[in-house]
Amino acid sequence: MQWLQEALQRHAEIAFFVVLGLGYLFGKLALGSFKLGAVTGTLLARRRQAFGSLLGEHITIFDPTTSQVLAQLKAAFLARTGDAVAATNQAYVVLFGMVQRQAAMVSFVMIFRLLGILFFVMIPLVLLMRKPQGPRKMSAAVE
Repeated sequence: MQWLQEALQRHAEIAFFVVLGLGYLFGKLALGSFKLGAVTGTLLARRRQAFGSLLGEHITIFDPTTSQVLAQLKAAFLARTGDAVAATNQAYVVLFGMVQRQAAMVSFVMIFRLLGILFFVMIPLVLLMRKPQGPRKMSAAVE
């Protein structure tokens, strides 16, 4: 198991494609009209919005870290454009983008954890399933 962990750490793209493939397979699961992919997409959108609001509450001009990052962004855009107003607006846009990316990452982690728990909860259900009884006979209409 150690070799797998080391391989995934060395080659993150393998882990990415494995998770992507599993996500695709989970998205195809359906019980009647209930599709896991649609539910996951809805959860992702709602959680990203909620975490964006939650993280955004902590971004204030009075926070020293926020002020420092905002000043660095303003200086970088001011050096590029020469317009202080445009540089300030671009700095706010970049700061908002940072918060949204972090909110998306937190929501992905939360949903991945939720799906992992659901997967492990469903394992005993597979063991409770009965084996199918022999081949079924076809009706005359099907033949």
